[in-house]
Amino acid sequence: SAQIASRLGTWLRDPANSKQLTDELAGVISWATSRGDDDDMADVIEKSFRRVAENFDVAKPLGIFLTKAVENDAHAPIVDMLARAIEEWLENDPARAKGWIDKQLPSWLPGIGKDRAGEWFYERLIELSKEVQVDVNHPIRRSIERLLHRFAEQLQSDPIIIERVNAAKMRLVDTPEVRRTISDIWISTKKTLRAEAADPKSELRSRVTTLLANFGARITADADLQLTINVAFEDAAAHLIDRYRDELAGIISDTVQRWDAGDTSKKIELQIGRDLQFIRVNGTIVGALAGILIHAVGEFVIR
Repeated sequence: SAQIASRLGTWLRDPANSKQLTDELAGVISWATSRGDDDDMADVIEKSFRRVAENFDVAKPLGIFLTKAVENDAHAPIVDMLARAIEEWLENDPARAKGWIDKQLPSWLPGIGKDRAGEWFYERLIELSKEVQVDVNHPIRRSIERLLHRFAEQLQSDPIIIERVNAAKMRLVDTPEVRRTISDIWISTKKTLRAEAADPKSELRSRVTTLLANFGARITADADLQLTINVAFEDAAAHLIDRYRDELAGIISDTVQRWDAGDTSKKIELQIGRDLQFIRVNGTIVGALAGILIHAVGEFVIR
């Protein structure tokens, strides 16, 4: 068995090796972040973000989230805040509040009757806002919960609502503010990565080194994880070998053909026996060696 995972774990958990790998990764980051124009890269990121956003249906996950939120009373603080805000508005700006109430009343009400009705509604709204804040089972709270539940269901099943929510999502994504934010995030992230990668004592490099060492220790101690890694490596290697078999055979054949025939015959004779003293490295031997080497690699990986 190749025991790739076990060897990898043993190598990684050595602090010197995990630090060496971190240093190499830091070099790659420094190189990658120093290439390309910021505007071009930001444009690529923006387009990629937009493509992902366009293909992501935000309505259904939002509906599921809203359902769970209501079930766990996560909406309660928002209801409290709204009730308190309404109470404060009514008490702090009575003239405007009463003017708004007056507009909601029927125009056919007589002047005195309309004023009295408006005053009654004004006082009643203040009372209701206070009641909602102190009574967790208030009918208004229950009505809000039913409304939110219905909206959550529509987010997951109503094609019209789903289309509208996703359209609103794309309008938000296409705003200049969002595009500018994405660009700013890229530039800021790049600068931070470059600075952290260039500093051997940076927090990022220290954490990556520790993470790699801990991962190596975990691989060494976890047989199931080793099996997962080994299987993944074997599958990938087997696929590559099968896909590039002809190319590998060509490389090996070219290499063997460059060997000195006499020296190679002597080495084979010494390793296998004098019965092969008349072997010459010809096309048949080259092909056989190529096949054997490819088979050996495959067996090494699979077993």
